[in-house]
Amino acid sequence: MANIRTIYTYIHAAMERQGYDHVHLLIGALKVSSAKFHGWKAGRTKISDADVIKLAELAGMDPHLAVIDAAIWRAEGKPHYKILVETAEIIQSAA
Repeated sequence: MANIRTIYTYIHAAMERQGYDHVHLLIGALKVSSAKFHGWKAGRTKISDADVIKLAELAGMDPHLAVIDAAIWRAEGKPHYKILVETAEIIQSAA
């Protein structure tokens, strides 16, 4: 199975790379509300492509893969979830 990164992977990497000691600094850098950010972390809401790209850039991670990861998170429990996971596996095996 593909190594699917979680929202926590991106958050922790961004915090570390930017040297932030509090999530509010990351929330400010992302220019999102605290409620929106905590909704992502709790799984109540799913991150948009634009926001995951910003998060990936702050984390020093590939924004292309971040968009795929976010699509997988949003598709969980839906029929196309398996297709997205398989797509991620193909991309990762080619890298």
